[in-house]
Amino acid sequence: MIDKWLNTKEYFVTYGLLINAAKHFGFCTYQEIAQANGWPMVGS
Repeated sequence: MIDKWLNTKEYFVTYGLLINAAKHFGFCTYQEIAQANGWPMVGS
C-alpha cells in the first residue's frame, strides 16, 4: 500500500502540510489535506 502512495504528488503535498504544522506548533486537519489534494472534504 505504501509503495503506491510514496513519491506521489499527494504524498509530498501532505508531507509539506504536516511539516509546516509541526514547525508552527499547530495542526493540520483532514479537510486541509483533502482540499490541497483535491479529495472529497468528508469521508465516504
